[in-house]
Amino acid sequence: MDNNSIYPNNTPQQPQQQVYQQPVYQQPVYQQPVYQQPQYTPVVAASTADAGSAFTFGLLSLIFCGTGILGLIFAIVSKNKLKAYLAEGGVLAGKAKAAKILSTLGLIFSIFMMVYIVIAIIVAIIGGLSGYSYYSSYNW
Repeated sequence: MDNNSIYPNNTPQQPQQQVYQQPVYQQPVYQQPVYQQPQYTPVVAASTADAGSAFTFGLLSLIFCGTGILGLIFAIVSKNKLKAYLAEGGVLAGKAKAAKILSTLGLIFSIFMMVYIVIAIIVAIIGGLSGYSYYSSYNW
């Protein structure tokens, strides 16, 4: 076999090169979650109606229930502060619950003490008007 039969023009033929094209790169499409803006909650200024002050006045009403009127005043103030605290959306738990119990006890004991004081004054007045005296049984 001669070279002419293999290569007709006496030139070796080179194999045809294939044109290689790089594939077009496309980014995958991802569904990103929609970002939600945080809700703005305004800062509420400190109000006079809080569970702590209602608790304090409830405790004072129980401490001063023996005086009658002071315990009654503190119990009423505590109940009003607690009512305002609950009206603003407060929860009846913790100090608020203790304030309710203390102010109720202070109110009840103050009323009992005021009734006792009134009865004692009436008895003293009646005893004084009767003319009876501790020293009246002695003959000097």
